[in-house]
Amino acid sequence: MGRLFFSHRLELLADMLAFQIKEEEISPLAPRYILTPSSAMKQWLLLRCADCNGGIAGCKVYTLQEGLFHLFPHFSGFAENFSSLFGALATPPAKLLVDSFSLERRVELSYQLTFLLSRYGEEGRIEFLQGESWQADFFRKLCEEGKITLPAQVVKNPSCPKGSIHCFGLDGLFFELLQGLRTFSSLSLYFFSPTFHYWDDLCSVKEKKKLQSYWKKRGVAEEKWEELEKYLQEGPTLLANLGKRGRGLLKILDQFEWEIIEDYTEYNKESTSNLEKLQKSILSFENHKFTEPDPSIVLLAAGSSYLDEVEELYSAICHLLTKKQCSPSDIAVLAPDIQQYAPFIETVFSHLPYRMFGLNRVAKSFFYQGMLTLFRFASGKKEELLALLENPAFFKKRDEKSILRLKRWLEEQDGDEESLLKACIYLFPKSQGMPASFEEVEEWMDLLCSLRKDLEGFEEARTPREWANTLCEFVAHYLFVDFDEEKEVAGWDFFQKSVQEIDKITDTPVPFSWVRKFFERPTGQKELYASHLHAISFLSLREGNIFPVQHLFLMGMDEENFPRKRMRSSLDPFPSSVADQDRYLLLQTLFAARKTLQMSYCHLTPHEGKPVPPSFLIDELFTYVRPSLGERRREKEGKPAPLLPWPLQPTLELPEGEVIIPIAELKQLARHPWEFYLKKKWGVRLKEEKEDSFLLQKYRARKEQWEGGGFESLGKGIWGEALKEEVDGEVAYWHEKAASWELISKPLSFQLRKGAFCLQIGEKLRITLVGEIPFSSKGFLHFGEDSIGGVLRVWPECLIGALATGCNEIYFFKTGKVRVLEHVEEALKNFLSYYFLASSAPSPLLHEWIEPFLRNRKVPKSLYFEDPLFDWVKGRVELPLPEEWWKNWAPFIQTSFHPLLFLYPTRGANGDI
Repeated sequence: MGRLFFSHRLELLADMLAFQIKEEEISPLAPRYILTPSSAMKQWLLLRCADCNGGIAGCKVYTLQEGLFHLFPHFSGFAENFSSLFGALATPPAKLLVDSFSLERRVELSYQLTFLLSRYGEEGRIEFLQGESWQADFFRKLCEEGKITLPAQVVKNPSCPKGSIHCFGLDGLFFELLQGLRTFSSLSLYFFSPTFHYWDDLCSVKEKKKLQSYWKKRGVAEEKWEELEKYLQEGPTLLANLGKRGRGLLKILDQFEWEIIEDYTEYNKESTSNLEKLQKSILSFENHKFTEPDPSIVLLAAGSSYLDEVEELYSAICHLLTKKQCSPSDIAVLAPDIQQYAPFIETVFSHLPYRMFGLNRVAKSFFYQGMLTLFRFASGKKEELLALLENPAFFKKRDEKSILRLKRWLEEQDGDEESLLKACIYLFPKSQGMPASFEEVEEWMDLLCSLRKDLEGFEEARTPREWANTLCEFVAHYLFVDFDEEKEVAGWDFFQKSVQEIDKITDTPVPFSWVRKFFERPTGQKELYASHLHAISFLSLREGNIFPVQHLFLMGMDEENFPRKRMRSSLDPFPSSVADQDRYLLLQTLFAARKTLQMSYCHLTPHEGKPVPPSFLIDELFTYVRPSLGERRREKEGKPAPLLPWPLQPTLELPEGEVIIPIAELKQLARHPWEFYLKKKWGVRLKEEKEDSFLLQKYRARKEQWEGGGFESLGKGIWGEALKEEVDGEVAYWHEKAASWELISKPLSFQLRKGAFCLQIGEKLRITLVGEIPFSSKGFLHFGEDSIGGVLRVWPECLIGALATGCNEIYFFKTGKVRVLEHVEEALKNFLSYYFLASSAPSPLLHEWIEPFLRNRKVPKSLYFEDPLFDWVKGRVELPLPEEWWKNWAPFIQTSFHPLLFLYPTRGANGDI
């Protein structure tokens, strides 16, 4: 007989677990196991039990997936099932279906069916084998022949393992798994239970309606009907609607005999917060009077984007840390998918200790990306070759500078091995010139020929073991692994694990497309800063990720994200819903929060600004707690904490070594230094919704006409004809001016990576510029304003083009003037120094402040002008006065932009141009 432990508090269950293991009467040599639903729960449980006098010493703690593979040796993994399904597609009854399929399509079909089979097994669904569909016939035949196995089948009749096993917080147990676990000499289960009353027979509102409709159709007597009505009204409605998954688990447990042990700590009878009253009402089946809205349960409408929501979260957490004097480890944040919020959390919470569970570190590995690029290059596409040549894991394996020179040459000449060979043989009259020394070209040819020769061998079918050996040698020869980087180690471990799985399966020859699927499958979820124990926890709202904390936050609680929806597939005749699981998770969060529970959602759409309602589950919760909820927006307590630091004085120290700067970043700095600072320093990228105004349409039309593309952007009718005539006249004037200047527009391109355009600044800094700028045969063509502000917006492009070509003229189409640049190299170096200054602190050279700051005139007192990004910053940062800002930046700006001021000398006492 096994033991069942129930409690509404997870820490009480953990204490019971530690005590049971300590007092267990089994042989000291017998193995003891603990199964948990997730690695996050596993970590929390170990920390909770650490002070229990060695209560869990000698236990092996596994997640459920780890435990299934360890405890049940016949458990089939992804590799075995994928291999069996691929082979079975060539036999009846599937053969009739896939006869016309290509080999690649058969591989893809077996890959999709493997994931369906895995899901059926995890959910304990054996009934699908009795279904009437080709999938059911297909799976049934394979199961009967023993070619594939489900977890539900394997654990049903295991080989009688010895020892004790403890299952902690596994709410998704199914009947067959329980049958297998009961074969252990000792079995203990620890479950969350929201009430000490019998609640197996509660019905949700939907279930009640179905039950009422059923009995009405059966003609039940009126007195019986009234008795049923009274019976169905017992118990909290919220518990009935959220607890369906838990009731299903209790029905499974009722089929076995158990020794039941419960621990429900009573709440303080003088509980005053709405959160405690809500917990007590569910626990004891009592109705409580809820007070007016209080801070214990809050619903926050948090703007129109994930960034807005994270900012509100940051403000609330800062308030708790400073005003309430709580610790970061007292705070946890949950979201339906924390991966969506990860980049904003990393930006906004950079100054606070935090840890994040549920991130995909493998996908960020250069080794993993290079491996997939190598596999894609087997198709022979040149784009994949270029991507491979710029992958750090590839070029670090050999001479980095040489490989990047090869990539640059292939891009510039649009060439391949043949064109590279021709360029180095002088017998060809139209030689494109030597791209490098003969020795280096020889190394390039050896590399490319070796790579293509190795990949040509992938066209032959081989046994899985042969593929495993081949891929290990292939990857080791072409890719470098930096074992000092966490993400690189994760990528390497995933590769090794996949190779080991391939090595163990059948010896039937398979194509490379089959092998690729092992490396392209989901890589699993990992942790970020998981070693930070005393930190804020960010997790996805999943089973095993809910722990007791003082302050709990739920993000993404809108009707689209929560409860989650599972996409239907035409291959899946037995879809299942995750809505019941999400309802039960919400019920668990109500008991996990000790002091406050704050829920937030984006209440506006990001583009149109239309209102978005919260999840109907959240509405139901607040209807239960406060029927007159009213306004859902949380009242902010004073001014929110600043989102980002906004330093006045830049850092004067320049970096050392070789630095690569994209020309696109220089352009962005020249156009809007604050946008550049937010993106460069903090990774904040604001979505700018540009209105399709008349001026914007006219600009597009002029550009299309100048480039010879016609008038596709213009409307039809009288308005379109009038605009066409106006634009045609302006562009004709431009062509006339260009002809008078004898200009030929020719794009000047600096390709990505190194070796194209380098500058030495001082003795310790070398800068390489990469990117592309437009330039003519004689100088820079400027269609903007002929002013300091107008030229500053294109200043880096003018300097780079002038230094690269020796053409120092700027041709202004609006005024017909030609201005000549002086001291071009010095001016460009000054601007690059300004680039590093503006990366460390926001520059004041906004469009409206350029003239007074550069001319050293009276700085405007007003901090208001029309600029969406300016408004965004001002709403989050207490900006300094312009005079104070100018004092810190004036020495650097006047030095950096002296060549620009030289283009527009002042006249008169007032400094008029």
